[in-house]
Amino acid sequence: MPGCVLRGLLAHTSNIYTLYYLPTILKIDVKTTQTIMAAAIVFQLPSLIFFGWLSDRIGRKKLMMMGCLLAVIFYFPIFKAMV
Repeated sequence: MPGCVLRGLLAHTSNIYTLYYLPTILKIDVKTTQTIMAAAIVFQLPSLIFFGWLSDRIGRKKLMMMGCLLAVIFYFPIFKAMV
């Protein structure tokens, strides 16, 4: 259960922060920001099926740890690259 909470926390934090970051920091209009986020969520939904299958194959803990590690490594560079 804690892994599900952590995964949800990472996903919601990145989505909500992006909704703040794009219009406030990068001065992208709200309509474009919402379009970008909608496209990202459309991409995220099918990936859940794949990662659900992958967690059944290799184990939930390994996949969660890999996801958290990738978040730590890539969140800051991705947001810096947006500037």
